[in-house]
Formats: sequence, C-alpha cells, structure tokens
Amino acid sequence: MQRLFIILILLFASTWLGWWIMQHPGHVLIVATPWMVQIPLGLVVLFLVFFLILFYLLIDSVDRLQFSWTRLKYWLRYTKTHRLLEKTERGLISLFSGRFREAERYLRHTHWLEKTQFKSFEKTLYCAMMRDNMLHRTLVDVHNSWQNAPRSMREEGEAVLCYVKALMHFGETASIPGLIQKTLQYTWQSELVTIYSKLPFNNISRQFVIVGAWQKLHGDRPAIFLALGELCVRQQLWGKAKDYFEKCLRLGPNQAAYLAYGHLLQQLGERDEALEKYRMALIDSLNV
Repeated sequence: MQRLFIILILLFASTWLGWWIMQHPGHVLIVATPWMVQIPLGLVVLFLVFFLILFYLLIDSVDRLQFSWTRLKYWLRYTKTHRLLEKTERGLISLFSGRFREAERYLRHTHWLEKTQFKSFEKTLYCAMMRDNMLHRTLVDVHNSWQNAPRSMREEGEAVLCYVKALMHFGETASIPGLIQKTLQYTWQSELVTIYSKLPFNNISRQFVIVGAWQKLHGDRPAIFLALGELCVRQQLWGKAKDYFEKCLRLGPNQAAYLAYGHLLQQLGERDEALEKYRMALIDSLNV
C-alpha cells in the first residue's frame, strides 16, 4: 500500500512538472569562452530528475549490497558454529559411549575449550584410550594409538605414563627404559621414576648413573631417593639403601618409602624397626 502511494505521488509530480515546463518555456545558457551552449529548460529539468533517480538507485544498490554481505557473513558464521556444535555433540556422545578414537577425531578441531583446558582434556582422553586398549584390545592397538598421537602429546609425562602402563600390562618392557629416560630429560613424572626402579635390568650400576643424573636435573625429589634405595636393595647395598630411604622420608611422609624401608629392615632381622615403618605406612595411607 505504501509503495502504491509513493507511485501515485511520483506520477502526480511528474504530470505537474510537465505542465509547468510547457507553461514556462525557457532556456539555460551555458557560456565557456569561446563556446556558448543554449539548452531548453525542460530538457535540463529532465536530466536533473534522471540523475537524481540514478543517484538514488545507486545508493540503494550499495545499501542493499552491504546488507546482503552482512547477512552472508552472519550466515557463514552461523553455519560454522553449527558445524562445530554438531561435531562437539557427536564427540561427547562418542566419549561417553566409550568410542575414544571417534571422540578424539570429532573434538580435536572444535575449539570448544581453551587451549590449556583442551590439552588437559586431550591427555585424559588418551589415557582413557590406553585403558580401553588394555581391557579390550591388543598390544598392536596400543602401539598404533601411541604412534598416531600428536608429538606434543607424546611429550606429556602423564600420557607417557599411561602408555608405559599399557605396555607393562601386555608384558612389553623392552622399550620402556628408553622411553622413560627420554621423557624425563624434558619433563618430570614421579611415577615413571618408580616404575623405572622396578624394571628388570642386567646392569644395575648403569641405572644408578641414570637416576643420579635425574637428581642433578630435577633436584632432590622423594621418588628419586626411593628409586635409588630400591636399586641399592637389588644390589644388596643395605647401608646405602637405608640412607636413601631416610633421605626420602626426610622430604615428607611417603607410604611407598615406609613399605620399602620396612621390608628391608624385616629382611635384616630388625623386626621392631620394621613394624614401626609399617605402622607409619598405615598411618600415611589413612591420612590420604
């Protein structure tokens, strides 16, 4: 209705303008030395109206184009967000259903968490995949999952720990020492040190040197003194083993150190001292 009203007004205005031009004939004189141009007034008015309409259409087209571009940007943004939400939903459904590989594929590029949060989530996801491999799959699947993991993930101490536990579950220990040594060169993970001290070695003296190097690299830590003490026990170096266990316990209560120390004292016939260490281990476990 509004458009029809505008058309009627334009029709009336053009009719009136045509009548006025006929009633008032005249000319427009343009002088530019040495030229002089005389143009009928009606033609000048028509040209002005024409250019005004053309200018209006041009401005309207630019405005419509800008509006269309804005709508296109919003549509593209909505489509991208919709795809990300759909991938996130599928990834979470796969995760809660235990399909960890499928969940990792969906969630990797969705950016639904902060970078640090997603890194933590990714470590949890890979550990869950390793546990799934241990329960329902084979050693080949464990190796494949690890090889397909991002390099940044293979350098995370927690992820390496999960991989090592999966290897130990299948009795594959040959590659574990080298993997632990490589990992502890650039990050700290106390459980890896504990596992390292319990691995079967033919040359314990070399392992003393390696664990001693970790002490220089990471400082005095309970796990390092505990590992050195257990290596001494395996070498039947009872006095050194006691010293290392004592150093470990001076850094704070440690259930594993109490138990290892108690077992050593029991072997040496020091039953009262061994019972005291076992009692301290029990107290420490109750305080956890």
